[in-house]
Order: sequence, then structure tokens, then C-alpha cells
Amino acid sequence: MLATVTAGRRGERTVLETEIGVPGIEILRAGGVDAMVSAVMVGGYFGTWVRAEDFARAPYSREGLVPLGASPGAGAVVALPHSVCGIAETARVLGRECRSMRALPLRPARAC
Repeated sequence: MLATVTAGRRGERTVLETEIGVPGIEILRAGGVDAMVSAVMVGGYFGTWVRAEDFARAPYSREGLVPLGASPGAGAVVALPHSVCGIAETARVLGRECRSMRALPLRPARAC
């Protein structure tokens, strides 16, 4: 199973090939996530933010992520550091500002 892990404030990416069902913590570690994170976006554009603790324990597979309301989707795994705003990170991952962010008087990085 493939996973593209995005880690850190600079968004370093690592493409991994892994066995189906390995614990999420192994995906994060292999992708270079060495700091505490608050959440993980799983699945890419149609993905879901899940609590980091829940992702770490869950098997990385369709069946393993269902209880979290998530799916591997396109294989994107984005780690959200505690110091980063989830709304701003979502906008960055999508490559643009969402409509709700454009309505705010501040740029996404300062909105949270």
C-alpha cells in the first residue's frame, strides 16, 4: 500500500510502500514525523482530519480507518504539528485558500 507522508512545518514529503494494516504510528515514523502532532489528515483532497492518537493506533487500511470516519483514499497522510492551525494547513494542502478563509480579514496562517 502506498502512502505519501507530509511532515513538519516545511511540508517535507516521503513516499512509502507499506504492508496493509500496519499501525499508523509506523507510517508517521517512516515518514519522518518525529515530533508530537495534534491531528493527521488521511486520504488527500477528500480526506478527513483525525486525532493523532487515534491514527497512531489504527491499522492503515480501509477497514482499519473506518472507525475513525476515514479512508486511505489517495494515500495522503499529513501530520499537523501542535503549533499549526488546522484550517490554515488544510488551505495549504489544497494549494489555495478556501472560501471561508478569503472572507476573513487575516491570512490563513494568522487566522487561528
